[in-house]
Amino acid sequence: SILVSLVILRAFAAMKLAALSKVQLAEVDTLPTSIQWALPVVISVGVAVTNLIIVWSTYYLVELSTSMADTLIRSSSVWQTALVLAAFSAGMAALAAALVVWVSPISAGGGLPEMKGYLNGAEIPGLFGPKDFLVRLVGTIAVVASRVPVGREGPTICLGCMIGLGAVRLLAHPNINRIIAFDLSCSGSPSALQLNEELWARLQRIGCAAGGAAGLSVIFNAPIGGFLYMLEEVTMDAWSPELSLLTFIGTALTCAVTSLLLQLCGSSIFDFMISVHGYPAQKAWSVRDVPFILLLAAVLGAFSAAYNLILASVFSMRKRLATEGCLRRFQPWAKVVEAALVASIVALVWFVVSGLARCVDDNGALGKVVLQCPETKTNEVAYLLFKGPEEALKLLYSPDEVFDFDVSQLLVVLVAYFVVNVCMMGLAIPMGAFIPNMFIGAVAGRIVGQVLQSINPHPSAAFARPSIYALLGSGAMLGGSIRQTLAIVVFLTECVNDLNMSIPLIFTIFAAHTVSKAITEYGLDEELMVRKGVRYLNPEFTEEVELMKITAAQLCDPLPASARLSLRPSIAEVQRALQEYDLGTFPVLREGRCIGLVTRKRLEDVVKAVATPDDGNAKLDLHWIMDTAPFTLLQTMPLQRLRPLFTRLEVKAACVVSDVGDFVGLLTRDALIDAELLYRDGAADVGGSDCDSASSSHDSLEMAEPLIK
Repeated sequence: SILVSLVILRAFAAMKLAALSKVQLAEVDTLPTSIQWALPVVISVGVAVTNLIIVWSTYYLVELSTSMADTLIRSSSVWQTALVLAAFSAGMAALAAALVVWVSPISAGGGLPEMKGYLNGAEIPGLFGPKDFLVRLVGTIAVVASRVPVGREGPTICLGCMIGLGAVRLLAHPNINRIIAFDLSCSGSPSALQLNEELWARLQRIGCAAGGAAGLSVIFNAPIGGFLYMLEEVTMDAWSPELSLLTFIGTALTCAVTSLLLQLCGSSIFDFMISVHGYPAQKAWSVRDVPFILLLAAVLGAFSAAYNLILASVFSMRKRLATEGCLRRFQPWAKVVEAALVASIVALVWFVVSGLARCVDDNGALGKVVLQCPETKTNEVAYLLFKGPEEALKLLYSPDEVFDFDVSQLLVVLVAYFVVNVCMMGLAIPMGAFIPNMFIGAVAGRIVGQVLQSINPHPSAAFARPSIYALLGSGAMLGGSIRQTLAIVVFLTECVNDLNMSIPLIFTIFAAHTVSKAITEYGLDEELMVRKGVRYLNPEFTEEVELMKITAAQLCDPLPASARLSLRPSIAEVQRALQEYDLGTFPVLREGRCIGLVTRKRLEDVVKAVATPDDGNAKLDLHWIMDTAPFTLLQTMPLQRLRPLFTRLEVKAACVVSDVGDFVGLLTRDALIDAELLYRDGAADVGGSDCDSASSSHDSLEMAEPLIK
C-alpha cells in the first residue's frame, strides 16, 4: 500500500508539472501541500524498515555466534571456542571491509563528518548513492555482529539522511523545474529545461536533516532528542521554519512505525533500543552527590578531549600507512586483511577478559551467556562484551536491584574496551563513535557510583545509585567528545524515561563540555573533518581570526576580464569562460557594476542545449537564468559582519564592490574556508591582495591594515 501511494503521488506531481505553463513554472518556489506532508511519512517508513532490518539481522547473528560458543565450549577446548569466535568476527569484518574498499570507499567510518559538511553547504560526490546505501546497510550489520567496539548510530544517521534525500528526489523533483527560453539571432528559439538550484539544494538538505534526525531517534526511541540533535548539527542559522515541523513529525512517526513493526514481528521495541524501564523516579540524587558529579564530569571532560586527539591521531597514522607507508603497495587487500585481523584480535581479547570474570547466579535479569561458567550461572563481563552495545548499556543503566557489578572487573572492562576501541579508528568499515563514548562513560560512572556506595552504605545518607552515575558518565563523555549539549540531555532522559535526571545531566554535560573545550578547540567530528579534508565553514570564529582585522577586499577573488560576463555574451565567450576558469559562480557585469550572478551548472546546461558548431557568435540573454538580486558587500566590510551570510546554506557567493559601486571581486564560501584553513595553519596571507590592488584607485577609501603586523 505504501508503494502504491508513492506511485500515485509521483504521477500526481508529474501531471501537475505538465499542466503548468512556462510562466507558471518560473514562479514555482514551494512544493504542493500534499507532497510536503508526504515527505515525513515516506522518511519515517523508510527509516523504520531500515532499522528493523539492522536490528533483527544483528540480533540473530549475535545470538547464533553466542549459542555456538556456549555449545562448543561444552564439547571442545576453550581455545578452540575462542578461535571459532575470532574466525566469525574476522569474517564479518572482512565482509564489511570488502564492500567498503571495492564498492563504496566513502562509506568507511560513521559518515557524520561528511554529512555535517554536506549540511553546511559542501558538495561531497558519491556520499548518497544507491550503492553507498547498500554498503552502509550490510556493512553496519556485519560490523555490529562481529562485536568490535563500535556503534551503529553514525551509519544509521547517514542511512536516514540517504532515505530523506531519496524521498525528496522521488516526490519533489518534478515540481521545481523551470523552462528558460532564449531568443537567438541565428537559430530560432530553442528551450532548455533548467533546474531551480537554490530551491533544490535547500530541499535536499531539508530531507537529509529530517532523515538523519529520524535515524538517531529510532536508535534511542527518542524523537525529541533526534530532533534536537539535528538542530544542533545544522545550527540555527541554516535551520528553516518548515524543517522544524517536518523533522519533528518525521522523528515521532519513525518511532511509532518502528514500534508497530517490531510488535507485528512479535517483539517489543525495548528489546532492541537503548531504553530502560524501572528507573528510580524518586530521590534519584541529592545535594551530597553534586561535588562528585562535577568531579566525574571534569575528569571525563578532560579524558574525552584526550580521547578525541588519540582517535584523530590513530586515524591520521592509519591513513598515512595506507597512502604513503609500507602498506601502500598491498592496497586495497591490506585494508580488508587489517579489518579481519583487528576483529579477530578483539574477539580473543573479549574471550580472555570474560574468562577472568566471575560467574554469577542466573536470576533472569541477564541473557544466557555461559562461556566458562556452569549451566546455572552466567558471565556478567561476557554479557557486556558479547551481547551487543544496546544490551550492555541497558544493563549498566539498570537499577541496582537488577544487578550489581564487581568494581575490579569493571576496571578491566574499561581499560580493555578503551584500548581496543582506539585501535578501531580509521579501519575501512562503517562505524560510529556515539555508543563507544556512552559505554566508556557508563562504565566509568558505574565504578564511581559503586565506590561511593561502598564507602557510605547507610540508606539515610547514601549517595545516588551507581546506575545514576553510569548515565551521568555517558552524558559527560558525549558532551566532551561530541560537543553537543541540549540534544544529549534530552535523548538520555528519554532513554531512562525519567525527567528528574535532566537537571544533573545539564550540570554534568556543561562541566564536561567546558573542560574539554578548554583543552581542545574542536570535537571529534570536527577533528575528523579537518583530517579528511571535508569543506566546512565553521559558524564560530577561532581566537586567531578574532584578533585580525580582515575585510572583504582581502578575501575576494578579483577575476580576470574573460571571467566577467556581460548581460548578453556570445556562446563562444561563455564556452571560453567555462573552459578556462574553475568557478562555481560567474559575475554578470554592466558598465563595471555587478548586476547578477549565474552558476556554472546553469551556463553549462544552457550552452549544451542551444549551442551548435555554427552559432558561436549568437548571443545569450543571461537575465533569465541569473540571480538578479545578488548579495553585495563593501570591500571594507569586516569578516565578522559578512560571515553570517555564508553560514546560511543558500548563500554561495557575493559580489564585493567599492565605495562607488564598482565591481572589485567575487567572495565565495570556498574562499572563506580556504582563508580559515590558512589562518589555522599560521599563514599570513590568504591570497586576497589582488582585490586590494584592484580597488587601490579609489584614493578616498582607507584600506584595512595588514593581516599580521
